[in-house]
Order: sequence, then structure tokens, then C-alpha cells
Amino acid sequence: MEKRRFIVLSGEKAQRFMVVKSLVNHLPAQQLLWFTQADLSLHVLTGTITHTIDQVLGREHDVVVFDAFSGFNPDAFAALTGTIKAGGVLILLCPALAIWHQMDDPFTQRITSWPYSRADVSGRFIQYFVAHIRQATFIEKVTFADVALIPDIVIKPSKLSEQNFLPTPNDEQQRVISAIKQTALSELPAVLVVAADRGRGKSAALGMAVAELLQLAQGKFAILVIAPTLKTVDVLFHHARLACNDEYTHAHLDFMAPDVALQKLPVADLVLIDEAAAIPATLLAGYLKHYPRIIFATTVQGYEGTGRGFALRFQQVLDQYCSQWQIIYLQQAIRYQAYDPLECFVFRSLLLGSIDTNTNTDTANNSHLIPSAIKTFRLDDCIIQRINRDDLLANPALLDTLFGLLVLAHYQTRPTDLRHLLDGKNVVIYAVFWQKTVIATCLMVKEGGFDRELAHAIYYGKRRPQGHLVAQSLAFHAGLADAPLLITQRVMRIVVHPDLQQRGIASQLLERIEQEIVASTNQANQISQKDAVDYLSTSFAATDMMLSFWHKQGFKAVHMGLKRDASSGCHSVIMLKPLSNKGRLLFAIAQQQFYRHFPVLLTEALQDVEQAIIEALLLERPPHIDEANEEDNSLSTLDKADLHSFAYGYRGYAFCLYAIRKLLRLPSVQTVYLAILSKQQQQLLQQRVIDELPIVTVVKTLRLSGKKALDKQLRHAIKRVLEQDHDYFFTG
Repeated sequence: MEKRRFIVLSGEKAQRFMVVKSLVNHLPAQQLLWFTQADLSLHVLTGTITHTIDQVLGREHDVVVFDAFSGFNPDAFAALTGTIKAGGVLILLCPALAIWHQMDDPFTQRITSWPYSRADVSGRFIQYFVAHIRQATFIEKVTFADVALIPDIVIKPSKLSEQNFLPTPNDEQQRVISAIKQTALSELPAVLVVAADRGRGKSAALGMAVAELLQLAQGKFAILVIAPTLKTVDVLFHHARLACNDEYTHAHLDFMAPDVALQKLPVADLVLIDEAAAIPATLLAGYLKHYPRIIFATTVQGYEGTGRGFALRFQQVLDQYCSQWQIIYLQQAIRYQAYDPLECFVFRSLLLGSIDTNTNTDTANNSHLIPSAIKTFRLDDCIIQRINRDDLLANPALLDTLFGLLVLAHYQTRPTDLRHLLDGKNVVIYAVFWQKTVIATCLMVKEGGFDRELAHAIYYGKRRPQGHLVAQSLAFHAGLADAPLLITQRVMRIVVHPDLQQRGIASQLLERIEQEIVASTNQANQISQKDAVDYLSTSFAATDMMLSFWHKQGFKAVHMGLKRDASSGCHSVIMLKPLSNKGRLLFAIAQQQFYRHFPVLLTEALQDVEQAIIEALLLERPPHIDEANEEDNSLSTLDKADLHSFAYGYRGYAFCLYAIRKLLRLPSVQTVYLAILSKQQQQLLQQRVIDELPIVTVVKTLRLSGKKALDKQLRHAIKRVLEQDHDYFFTG
């Protein structure tokens, strides 16, 4: 196979369209892709223009032109490089390399938190990336001043690949297909893990294996495919259809989302889970309990997250349910040659790393520790430091190690996280060193501190400033109007090397961070309370083990998300630890709100929460907080606030349901106010609130257009009731 090429065309933005025109005139239209956020339609006359990667993943291109002037998205850059065939070309349009880091980049809006603007974001990531470009000798670096040379540069010296990919498996893919068939047809419980870097034909091999199994069983073999999204398995189903030639139209090949599959547990002879590293271990363990034959397939690296730590994190679970599980790797790229320079550049510059499949260990720095050294570990020997991010540019090994820990420990880590790590204005990094090696890290972000006008708009759901997860959730969802006024330091990520977990490292790290924040807050209070931190916070996918860990650190739950997160399959939970007097007051009200509403939420919105999580949350319930009293015929100040924010704002029905039910139990409402409502409004309140009928049923019975119309009618009905006695309902 011919080598793939990487051409960097750099210069002034005003000259960009002149270069685009030159490229249009000299590039073949076949398999040409332009990736840009700008409007190039007047200049691009051939090829395809896209601003998202969803529609082009899994396809192949001879030439990809990446317009960095319209924003440098690291995820898209990594993904698109994998679509370029052997002999193909990647062309990067960017500002002059020497000043690129100083230029405005529209993409940084994605990592900009209020009150900062794009101009406040540092250029560390671009400096880091440009350094890699300069060091890579295979990259062809051309300035816009040399635009006349572009035809020779793009076309030289070999022609672009004209080969079309055929669904014929190579030797490695054939081994995977055979292993999948052996697992599927085993009479004993069998588990197979298939791991590969992007571009190795993993999904194609899975699809061809599925087709062969259905052919062998004459369409009577039931296969359940589970993946984070349906798009994830587009290639798998495509190759399954090609290999089957549409012969088995009644074959049992079904797709389900991870959480739905665990809830329904449909009958299946084989369960095939693609991108398993992006699915929580709790869900994967649930499949292992129920299904005897499972294929776990995972991408070792990719734009959507990484599976580098999958086998390490999941090995104990696999051993528990199937001690004879096997793992097989795909190493051979199907679109380009082995050790392709472009792929190596992307891996190295974006710290994606890879698995050394010969030794079954990770080649990234600090990915594994020597067992003999671990025996000498002492917590007292650890050193905790706050990391200056400018130092990360001068110390690439430290950056590699820190990011490697994040990749190893978290399934959602992706290239954009590297940019956020280096450039995020409100990110603070702590690291734990042992024997001069980073063994743990914690990322903190500052949130809150809004003015009262903006806080009011957040509470009513009329504004959602970027980058303030906890402050906004406490206001809009939990109903704490003053929450955005206070300042919190949120634990965004905390990671301990897997070989050294359960040794008190995370607890010591959090304790040290709290000490520093308290000391800084005391100093701020002496000058001004503007920057004083009121509470610590964390938000994560709820499991009983995680709840127990944070509870031991002094954090208490104050909010739970109503929907399961698509990537984690779990409900999110927010936990707080107050530091200031204002923080303690907010915390007390937040706990009161949460535990008053929790029993009501469990009857409807949170019906699917695991019993172990419910028990863990109820164990934290303070004894002085009374459960919802169904006989209480008075409205508290918090109840009135919930009703007002629901009727006049965009607060969710579920989070205001407790107050709405109390409202409708008031004698005055039952005997007088309901008389002013229309018959449909009375039916609506009766069916949805009192009888607790499902949304679908109420919508159908009342002939509404859908859930939006239902919510609108509910708000209007409650508003009419409240307006009958303004003095009572709007004073506290």
C-alpha cells in the first residue's frame, strides 16, 4: 500500500479562499471531503462539504481538507484521519504556525465557561499541537505564499488510490470471525473480547461473523446487538446485510440500547456488545449474569472515547462470571499500511496511545506499575502538588502521564478533553506523585458566582450559561434559587492508578484540596468575599459503591437526575460538602428539598432506580428531615417557590410534583378554585396529578398533540389556580 500524506497549508485567513479555489481546481471530486464550520459553498465546486463527522464515519476518502480556520476540533481531526485510504491525502488549512496559538478559534467556545469569552482561552493546546507538526518530518509544510506550487504538491508524485473496499476479510478478521462463531456455538458459557484500534475492520468482521452465524442456523439463530447508539453499529449491520445478500429476511438480529437491553433482557442465543468500553461495567455485569454467550468488542482508541483501560478495569468482572474468557486483537489496518506515519502522528499528538498486543500491556507512560515496586508503597511517601499548566508544555512526559491516567480510568476520555485540560480557563489540576511518578490526579472546576439577575433567569430556565453544571442543576432542577449566587469548586475528575486503588490515595488527595481551598477562602474573606468558595461539589453516574466513597469523604446527596445518562446507563447524582455559612445554609435547604421530593419521584420519574442506590441514599437522610406528610394542608415557602417557577417558568413537572400535589389537596382549591378551570383542565389535573396516569394515556384521552402540549396545559392550569389568591401564593 502507498503511504498516506499530510500537507499543512498555513497562512493568513484573508488568503484562505484563494487557496481553496486552487485546491478545487486541482483535486479530483471522487472521495473528496471538506470539513469546515464556515460557508465554503461559493468556493467549493467539487466533493462533499460537512461540519459534522456522524455522516462520514465508516466511509473512505482519497482527500480530506480540514479547515482549522473555522475551528480545530480534535475529536473530528482524529476521526477523519481514519477515513483516508492508502495513497490518500490530509490537507490542513490553518493560520501561520508561529502565530496560530494567538488566533481566535471558534471551537474554543465549546470549552469556555461563563463569564469568560473565547478571547480568554489560552493557546496551550495549539502550541502543543504545532510543536508536534514541526517535529514530524513526514509532514509537508507549505505556506499560502507558495499557492502556485499546490497543484504539484497535491498530485505528486503518485496517483490517489482508486481501490474500493471489498467486504472480503483479511487473515486477522478471519480469525476474529472464527473465534466469534466458536463462542456463539459453544455448549458451555463462553465470553470473547475483541479489541482493535480504529480502522482495523473490527465492525466489518463482526458483521460478517453475524451473517455467517445466521446462514449456518438458517435464520433461526437469535442475535442481540447492544451498543451506545444505533449509529455505532451502522458498519456492523451493513456488512451483515452484504454477506447475507438479504437472504434471511426473518433472521433474529436486533439492536437495543444498553439500558433498555438490561431492563427487557430479550431471549438471545448470542449477545454482541460493540464499543463495550463506552458502556458502564455495571450494565456489562448485568448481561454476564443473564446471557451465557457474549462478545465484547471495543475500540482501543477513538474520537468518541477510549477503551485502553477496558480489559484492566473489567477483568475481575469477567473472571467472576466466566474464568475461561478470551481476548483477541486486530492489529492490521485495512485502509492503509502498518505503522502509517499519519496514524502514528495522530496517536502521538493527541495522546491516544495504543495497546501493545504482543505483551498485552499498554505502551503509554505510567500505564502499568512494576509489581515489586507496588509492594513498597506507603501513603506517607506520596507528594501532592498543584500543577501549573504552562509546565505541561515544557514537560511533555508529565502531560502524557496525566492524560494517560485519565484515559486509563475513564471510558469517555477523548481528544477534546486534552484541549480542555490545557486550555480550560477554570480548570485546576492536582497530582499525586510517588517515587517521582504520577499515580493519581484530580481536576477541579470553579462554578457559580452569578449576579442576582442572571441567577433568577437560570432558576426559571430562561438562561443556561455554559460550564456550570452543579450551580445550574441546583437552581433549575432542585429549585434552589440562590444556588447560582454561591461559588463551588466541583470535582470534575478524580483518578487513581488501578494498581494502587483502595489505599486511601483519593481520600488524602481530596483532603489536601479542601485544605487549600479553605485556606484560600479564609484569605479571600479578609479582603473580599467575592472569590470565597462556599461548598465543594461532585456529579457522577450513581452506583452504590460511588455513593459510599463520596459519603465517606463528607459529601451528601442533594439531587438525582431523572433520566439515565446515555453513555453511562446510570442516573447522575450531585453531592455537596459545605464550607462557608452560606454554603451550609444552601446545603441544609438542598437536603430538605431532595428528601421531601425523593419519595414522590420514586413513584414516577425514578421508578427504575436500583434498590441498592435507593438504600444508599436513604442511609444518608438526616433524621431531622421529615418525609412527605400526605396530611399536611399548608404550603411552605419552598412549595410556593416550586409552584411559581413551574407556572411562570420552565421548571420540570417531576421536580415540582410534590408541591403541585399539596396544592390540589388544599380545601380552598378543591371547593372553589377548581370551579374556575375548564372541564379539560380539571380532567388534566385529575388524571395526570391525582390519578398519576401515564403521559401517553392522558395525551390520548384529552386529545392533545403530545407531551409539550400536556406540559403547557398543566402550567396554564396551575397558573390560573395561583392567580386566584395572589397574596397567599406569592408570599412566603
